[in-house]
Amino acid sequence: MAHFKHVSLSERITIHRMLSSLNGLGSIARELGHDRKTIVREIHQNRTPIFSGILGSPKNSCARRKGCQVRYLCERCLNRRGLCHLCGSCNELCKDFVPARCERLEHPPFCCNGCSKQCNCTIKRYVYDAEKAHAKAMARLKDARGGILLSQAELECTDLLVSPLLKKGQSVHHIYLNHADELFCSERTLYSLIGNNRLTARNLDLRLTVRRRVKRPKPEHKVDRACRHGRTYAEFLTFTCDRPDTAVVQMDSVIGREDSLKVLLTLFLPQAQFLLCRIRDYNTARSVLEVFDSLEQTLGNETFHRLFPIILTDYAEEKTMPKFSKTHCAYWV
Repeated sequence: MAHFKHVSLSERITIHRMLSSLNGLGSIARELGHDRKTIVREIHQNRTPIFSGILGSPKNSCARRKGCQVRYLCERCLNRRGLCHLCGSCNELCKDFVPARCERLEHPPFCCNGCSKQCNCTIKRYVYDAEKAHAKAMARLKDARGGILLSQAELECTDLLVSPLLKKGQSVHHIYLNHADELFCSERTLYSLIGNNRLTARNLDLRLTVRRRVKRPKPEHKVDRACRHGRTYAEFLTFTCDRPDTAVVQMDSVIGREDSLKVLLTLFLPQAQFLLCRIRDYNTARSVLEVFDSLEQTLGNETFHRLFPIILTDYAEEKTMPKFSKTHCAYWV
C-alpha cells in the first residue's frame, strides 16, 4: 500500500537548493525519497510567477519583441521613440501578440532557478522559492480543509428539511435526533450552516440563541493624562538634584514578535545592578498595574515604597502606563 505524505519545509529548502545547483528532478526525488512526479507537481503548484523588466527594458512577454517596429498603439504615447515594445503595454493592445515560450518552463525543471539568462529576461517566468512555496501549500491545504463539504443538491435537501422545522419552534438537537438518517451532516455542522446563513432559517429562529446574553467585555483601563502634570523629565532632574541619594528605578517594555501579544515589563535598579522582568499577557495599562500590585503584595507596603521611590520611563509607555497613587513618584521622559 502506498504511503502519501505532504512535502515539508525542509524538503522544499532542499528542492530550492538543488534546483539552483542545476540538479535534475530525478536526483532531487532520490535525495528526498519521493516519486519524481511528486517533485514535478510540487514545482508546478507552488512556483512563484515573476513578470518584471530589467534596467532599460520593460517587461514584455511577446515572442516578436526583439526588432518589433510597431508604433503608437496607445492613444497618447509617452515614449519619444514611439516603439511600443519599449513601454511594455503592447502585450494587451497588440493584435499580433505571440506569447514567448521558454524551454525551461515547458520542460524540466519547469522553473528559472539556476538559469544564467534570468537577470536579462523580460518575459513572464517562474521561480521556485522554498518559503513562498511552503506558504502557498499551507494556504491551499487550509482552504481544502475548510468550508462546507456538501454539494448544492445536498445543501438544498438539508434546507428543505431543517428550516421549516426550525421555524415551527423545534431545536436543532431535536431535529437531528428524529431525522439523523435523512441528513447529510452532523449536528455541529447544522449549527455552522445556520450561523453562516447557508439555510433559509437564521439564528433568530433558534429560541435559546436569541435569549442568550452576550458577555460584555471588561472596560479597559484608561490612562488619565493629567497624571503627567508635574512629572516631566525637567522636573525629574530638579527632584533628583535636591535628593541625589534617592534610588531611581528605570522601567521599560520589551515587545516581541508581531504575532505575539505577550510583552516583558523590565525594572532596572542601577545601584544594585539588578534587572527584574515580568511577563505580561497584553500590552495594556491594566497588566502594568497587576505587576506592581503583585510586587507590593509580595514585598509588603514598606519594602515596596523603599525599593521603588522613583520610577523613570518614557512616553512610549503612555498608552499602557498606569496612574500611580500619590505615594509613588513616577516621571516620564
